[in-house]
Amino acid sequence: MKHDILYCHATRQTRKVGAGHWFFHTGQWAQCAEAWKAKDGHWHVRIDFAPFGKILPPKDAPFGSIEEVQRFVGDYFGTTVIKVKPNDFPDPEDL
Repeated sequence: MKHDILYCHATRQTRKVGAGHWFFHTGQWAQCAEAWKAKDGHWHVRIDFAPFGKILPPKDAPFGSIEEVQRFVGDYFGTTVIKVKPNDFPDPEDL
């Protein structure tokens, strides 16, 4: 069964997510990553869990854009990243 990664960017706190760049794994039914842009202009990602047989990547690896981060997350989890609106994320009660 194929699972996807949902990605959203929220500019402010919503009922479902806080402000930020969030990735949600539909197979694990859990947030799997968060991305942010550092003061130096580079993007960074924190992976929350490793798929079986993989190690967690370093948190300090820089990326040039959020699109590069999205590709990295998709490749790391071996699936497609789908951009959604913050309200399309699962409800916190469902986690």
